[in-house]
Amino acid sequence: MLNGWRLMVLVFITFMLGVTLTSYLLVGYVDLVALFFCFLILPIIWWIGREHDHVRKDRNTLQHSYQELQQQYKTTKIEKQTIEKIIDTVDDIAIFSINESENTAYFSKAVEQIFGLPHEAFISEPNLWKQFIHPDDKEKINKQFSNITEPLQAEFRIIRLDEEIRWVVLRIVSVEKNAIEGNIIDITDRKELEDKLKQFAYYDDLTDLPNRKLMERQLKKSIARSKRNDHSLCVMFIDLDGFKKVNDTLGHEAGDELLKEVALRLDDTVREGDLIARHGGDEFIAIFEETDKTEVEGIADRIIDELSHPYSHNEKESTITPSIGISLYPDHGEEMDSLIKYADKAMYYAKSKGKANYQFYSSELPDAQIKKENVLEKIVNHFTK
Repeated sequence: MLNGWRLMVLVFITFMLGVTLTSYLLVGYVDLVALFFCFLILPIIWWIGREHDHVRKDRNTLQHSYQELQQQYKTTKIEKQTIEKIIDTVDDIAIFSINESENTAYFSKAVEQIFGLPHEAFISEPNLWKQFIHPDDKEKINKQFSNITEPLQAEFRIIRLDEEIRWVVLRIVSVEKNAIEGNIIDITDRKELEDKLKQFAYYDDLTDLPNRKLMERQLKKSIARSKRNDHSLCVMFIDLDGFKKVNDTLGHEAGDELLKEVALRLDDTVREGDLIARHGGDEFIAIFEETDKTEVEGIADRIIDELSHPYSHNEKESTITPSIGISLYPDHGEEMDSLIKYADKAMYYAKSKGKANYQFYSSELPDAQIKKENVLEKIVNHFTK
């Protein structure tokens, strides 16, 4: 298709050829100037015009591409704003991106909910989060995040601006040269749930003392430490004399209140670091590390004295006494089961000696034990007489 300038060149060439032909017919010679324009100058003009067309076409293409890029930028900007709005609606997950070489940082608004400080502060100071780390976790976390070369994560406590202690997990999900991306998640609710589940699994729901499962785990560790450090260890089995009478006369609510009080008195009587556990029913086990027979005797005397004081429930008093059996590591055994078994046997021997006393295990103790009379035994005894 011929555009304006091409048509003009063709007309001019035709005109010049016409002039040349006319000159030849009239005067008998060719006009060299006309031939020069027709066969040398005009092709150059034609070539320049063609290149001009190419340049104009490229310019139009670039302009079109520029317009498309502008539209893409507007679309991307809108999408980015939409994503940021969605991210900012999440209160317990803070998204961040830090580029140290460009000295830029991005933190989503959730960082305000987690740390209690405007997120603009974290954008201007990307390492500000480190100042909130709990003192007990600071050394470990600062060391872990001092030189980040690969994705990692860590759980730790923070102290918010309002001094509330919360648990967070910080994840680095992308590591490039001088640039990291990741998130900070508030996991306080999860930690509280874990603590509750742990409480259910390892602690007695009535007295809040460690239960049998936790006691056995701790006793195994105590035995291992005693072996390693060549220390003695004591297992004390405590049974409450007269507890059944309290349940029968005052009711199970009174019995539960009495067990709670016994747990508090035991905890106040033993040394700091000693373990008191509810073994089941009205039986308790105490574990003492790095002790000797004389010190254990003093603790047993204090327990008998403390637990023998009257208990009050709805203005009614009741009295119980403890019978205590004691086994020692390594004198009486080196395994958990044997130490508990021997302390239990010594406790029944204490009952046979009149109750409200303590006895150490000895291989010479009689095998006969005074068992607690229960409902089934009463029925059997009644129908076998």
